[in-house]
Amino acid sequence: MKHRKHFITAAVFFVIMLFTLSCSREGKVIYPSGPSDKQPTATGIYTNTPTHTRTITPTPSETPRFTKWKLENADPGFPASSSGAAVVYDNKMWYIPLESNSGVWYSINGIDWVLATSSPSFNWIFDGELLLYNNEMWLIRSYNFGYPLEIWKSSNGVDWTMVTDDTGYPGRVYSCYEVYQDKIWAFSGYGSWGRQYNDVWNSYDWIIWNKTTLDGGLFFEQRAYADSFVMNGKLWIIGGIHYAKNLSDVCYTVDGYDWVMITDTLPFSGSTIKSVAVIDERIWCISPNADKSVWYSDNAVDWKAATKNAEFQEMTRGNIIYFNSKLWMIGGYEIGVGATSKVWSSE
Repeated sequence: MKHRKHFITAAVFFVIMLFTLSCSREGKVIYPSGPSDKQPTATGIYTNTPTHTRTITPTPSETPRFTKWKLENADPGFPASSSGAAVVYDNKMWYIPLESNSGVWYSINGIDWVLATSSPSFNWIFDGELLLYNNEMWLIRSYNFGYPLEIWKSSNGVDWTMVTDDTGYPGRVYSCYEVYQDKIWAFSGYGSWGRQYNDVWNSYDWIIWNKTTLDGGLFFEQRAYADSFVMNGKLWIIGGIHYAKNLSDVCYTVDGYDWVMITDTLPFSGSTIKSVAVIDERIWCISPNADKSVWYSDNAVDWKAATKNAEFQEMTRGNIIYFNSKLWMIGGYEIGVGATSKVWSSE
C-alpha cells in the first residue's frame, strides 16, 4: 500500500512537470489538418506567453511623380516649332524655337514668357541644342544635314558670340550632346545622304574636336532621334531609330571608347529625342515613341510606368527640362496636329 501511494505521488508530479514544460516551451504555428487552399503566409517562432503581440507592418507602395500634366500656356508668344532647344540658366527657363528665326525666349515661372532678343547673331536653325558650360549658355547650331556645326555662347541670352563655325566634327542633325568630364560630347545622328552615325566626338574648348570611338572600341548601333544623359559617373544613350528599326536599348560608357549595352528590352522603343530628364539619380522618359506615357527607372534596366495616358496630346520632340520642382515640356510635334508651342508641367 505504501509503495502504491508513492507511485501515485510520482505520477502526479510527472504530469505537473509535463504541463509546466508545455506552457513555457517555444512552438510553431499550427495550421488545421486536412486539405486547404490557404497556404501559410508567415513563418517564425512564437512564445506561449500572454504578453505576446504580433505586429505586421505592410511595405508602403511608392506613389510616382509626374502622373498628372497641366497645360500652363497654350500660346506663350513664341511660334509653334516641331523642335527646340531649352535649358535652365540664371534661375530662368530659356527656349529657342528651331526651324525659324523667332529669337530667344525666357521665363521665370514657365507660364509667362519674355522675348530676350528677336535678332540674335545666329541665323535660322534646323536642329540644335542648348547646354551649360563654365556658367554660360552654349548653342550647338546645325543648319542642315551634312553642314558643319556652329558653336555660339552667351552669358545673358541677348548677346551671342560665335566660338567656331568649323568644328571638324561632321555636321549632322538629331544627335546627342552632353557635358561630361569637363568636355562637350557629340554622338549619333543623321548626316549627308541620310547616313546614320554611331561615332563619338568630344572637345575641351568647343573648337578642336577629337573622335574617341576608334576601330577597336565597342559602341552602340547607328541611330538618330535618340536621347542621352549623365548619371552615376557615366555617359548614357537611350533608344532612337536605326533607319526603319525602332531601338529599345540603353548603353553607357565611362571613357567614351568602350560602350556597354545593359538592356535591349525597354518597355518602349523608337524616338526618345529631347524626352529624358534625370532627377535625384532617377531617369524619367516622357512620351517616348510619340505616345502619352511617362516612364521612370533607377538603374536604366527596370522601368515602371508612372502613367500611360498623360493629359497632353501624343507627341514627340517636346523639350523636357526640370525647373522649380516641376517637369516641363515645351513645344514639340503633336501627332495628327503638327508643330506646337504649348507649355505643359507636372509635379
